Amino acid sequence: MRQGSPSQQLPRELRGIRGVQPLLAKLGMPDKVYTPAKVPLLAQALGPFCVLVGVLIIGSFLLYMQILFNWWLWWQAAFIPLVGTLWIIVGLWFALAPLFRHKVRVAVCLHGLLYIGRKKEAILWDTITNFWKDVQTDNKGRTSYKCKVQCRNDSTFLFQDIDAVEQLGQRIEHEVVQHLLPDVIALYDIGTIIPFNEIAVDRQGIRVKHRGAPLLWDDVEHVGINQQVISIYKQGEYWDWSTLPVANIPNVVVLRRLIAYARQEHDKAPLLRMIAAYNSGFSIHFGSITLSRRGVDIGKKTLAWSEISGIGVGEQEVMIKRPSSVWGQDEWEVFPMRTITDAPLLKGLIDYVLQDKQ
Repeated sequence: MRQGSPSQQLPRELRGIRGVQPLLAKLGMPDKVYTPAKVPLLAQALGPFCVLVGVLIIGSFLLYMQILFNWWLWWQAAFIPLVGTLWIIVGLWFALAPLFRHKVRVAVCLHGLLYIGRKKEAILWDTITNFWKDVQTDNKGRTSYKCKVQCRNDSTFLFQDIDAVEQLGQRIEHEVVQHLLPDVIALYDIGTIIPFNEIAVDRQGIRVKHRGAPLLWDDVEHVGINQQVISIYKQGEYWDWSTLPVANIPNVVVLRRLIAYARQEHDKAPLLRMIAAYNSGFSIHFGSITLSRRGVDIGKKTLAWSEISGIGVGEQEVMIKRPSSVWGQDEWEVFPMRTITDAPLLKGLIDYVLQDKQ
């Protein structure tokens, strides 16, 4: 079967546009094309309506000038056709402005974006360094969405008056995260401060420009990120420690993933230190229970690891199971949780030891 020419294989929204083939050679064939947003019918009707009102005002003035306005001062009478003229000018602006606005098309390709506006550009995914999104909701609950990307050469592209622009923004954001997140985490791991405009993250904690010292990870209660704001809460405080608008922060999803990674790594640090101490031969105390390489100390008695078939850390108690030679039934040692300290670390160390014993 004969295949069509390259121009025939293009989506119909791109056919007839000169200069796109060389760019698509770098980007790959598009799988989705986003076209200019349609002007609402109300907005289309607004221009002619304003012109009609202006014509009616001027026409009424001319028709009834001798009857109604002959006793007015000239400057008072001149005010009425001036108002009509202003209505006509506003109407013409509403009607003609869309015709002079340059319409933007964006094609999503395998390796990046084909941008068609005043100029045609190939935006490769791996050249995008920053992505901003701005989501606003008015007092009637209507939401507007726009986004912007910045490339390594500092060129920027705004996506706003495009049909399904939020869907386009989500696709761009997904690709940006895939390309930027691995390098960001690698820089974090070696101790680099990772900036996101007004906010920065490092192994110490979270830094915000308008605050002095950083908020250490031990003091971070919660970081909430929604479509419009980033809210950071400090341990033991009711009010937020800092709130920042998402519209000012680049790569918000990368920031969210980095914070989640940093908190996970920070939470693992005490357990890793405890495991290292255990492997070095130290005894690790958890209130009524002490773990060491010899086994588990419970009071004056030590249970060797070979005598233990399982340890369960529940919400109310810690239970140690060991097989019994009497009637073939298991024996249990039970410790109320009030006698145990650092239960999450105890569970983590037990999981490590028992996995190592298997």
